[in-house]
Parts: sequence; structure tokens; C-alpha cells
Amino acid sequence: MIYNSLLSIVVPTYNRADFLDYCLEFHIPLAREYNIQIFISDNASTDNTREIVSKWMKEYPLLKYHQNASNVGPDRNFEIGLKLPDTEYIWLLGDTYQIPSNGIEYFLRLFPENNKYEVIICNVENRVLNIPSQRYKNPNKLLNDLGWHLTCLSSLIYSSRLVAQADFERYYNTSFIQTGIIFEYIAEKNFTIYWSDSISVMGINDTRLKKKRMDTRGVCF
Repeated sequence: MIYNSLLSIVVPTYNRADFLDYCLEFHIPLAREYNIQIFISDNASTDNTREIVSKWMKEYPLLKYHQNASNVGPDRNFEIGLKLPDTEYIWLLGDTYQIPSNGIEYFLRLFPENNKYEVIICNVENRVLNIPSQRYKNPNKLLNDLGWHLTCLSSLIYSSRLVAQADFERYYNTSFIQTGIIFEYIAEKNFTIYWSDSISVMGINDTRLKKKRMDTRGVCF
């Protein structure tokens, strides 16, 4: 199956097979409509994560699976995940979040016309208020408006250019590698980052699932 060259979704995970099962059940129909690859970056889970992914790989050929040989911590796992695709943009999505039904189509329409964004930022649970969609070129303006919001990985769609140039190692063991590589980029280079107030990623809301406490060895967002 030919995959979409514009966008991939990367889902880092660790020992949350139940959430991942729901996540894939929800997102595969959305991804299938546009031939979007979904990459699972498994940080050496000890539960039945592999079995869950294998089940869904039979349903969707563009679902890809990478499992680390040992647990490398969340930051390194995010780095590994971001480097798996070869598409123009990579959406780093937590396994306890879901993209709105119009989210993929919205951003695919945005990419071809404006393909020079280093990062695209969307809302999360509508927590950012009163900031209209806009392009940012000034780092101070961006940080003043959205610096706090950039800590949430599920709000971030990275360009492959930024990923290729990022100094990931500098942010190992911080639990904020997803934010640090953006801050460093905008401090040193000219950039255009797009903020969309139209799309908001939401937390999975299913009473059968209970989010585990933060585990600093695995995904913690």
C-alpha cells in the first residue's frame, strides 16, 4: 500500500496496551482514509503491547511497530519515534489522546500550500483560549503566547527538517525533549511556526480505561 508522503503519526508507548488498543481502534479508520502511516515506538513494554499491535497490523498494513531492546526512557523513545518516518511532517501523539475526526484532513490541506513550517501546533482539550490561528516568526511572541503549551507532545507536528537538525542528546533525561528541540531551533534559526486554534486533540474518555500514574521510564504525557 502506498503511504501518504506528507504526514505520519508516531505513538510512543510503554505498558499501556489497553490505551494503545483503543488508540489504534480510533485512529486507524481516520488514517486509512488518507493512507497515513502510524508508527508505534514501544519502549520495551512488558505487557501485551506487541500482541495488540500485531492484531491491528493485520487490519492496517500502514501500521508499523518498533520495540526497543531495553527501556531507554521517555526522551530517547520520543527521539527514536520521530526518526522512524520519512514523511514531510510527523505528528507525535500520546497513546492516551485522540485526534478529532477532521484533524488529519485539516492539516493535509494546510501542508501543500504552506510546506515550510518547522512546527505546527494544535490545541489540546481546548485549554488555549483567545489566541487565533496565526503564523509565528518571532520567538518571544511564540513563547509568550504558547511556550507553556509546547510541553504537551500531542499538540506538536514536526517537520522532518527540524527533526534532522535537532540536538536530541542535549535534552536526554529532562522529560521535555519534545519541547527542548523546538526552543533550541527557534533560538538559533529563522522559522515559521503555525498555530491552529481550529483543531484540538482530546484525552481518551472511556470509563473502562484508567490512566496510570506517571512512569518516568516510559511515556509520561
